[in-house]
Amino acid sequence: DSSVAGPLMVSATDLSRADRLLRAAGVEWPAWSAPEGGGLTARANIGGTLRRPTADGKASLDELRIGGSAPATFDGSFVAGTNAVQLSGIHATVGANTADGAVDLSLTSGAVTGA
Repeated sequence: DSSVAGPLMVSATDLSRADRLLRAAGVEWPAWSAPEGGGLTARANIGGTLRRPTADGKASLDELRIGGSAPATFDGSFVAGTNAVQLSGIHATVGANTADGAVDLSLTSGAVTGA
């Protein structure tokens, strides 16, 4: 099981196009969550092994639209492994609504907890 390490920069200016490309490659998620537009920028430090990779960094979403929603923005930090993702320092807006906080997502049980 080889080690992996290094920086990763991801930038997608049209998430709806990225969604179509990933689905064509066999990556699936619920249809209701398919982006209709928006962009993503993320910087991460990758670590762990090929079997158990980890990543930590910061991500931003801009003008994200899902299911006819108003454009949304998101900024936050993340720590991700094979079993869980933690988001912290979240600042999100959808239309005139805002949210700040933190979220833990279990990738094994699907449980979501927040602060």
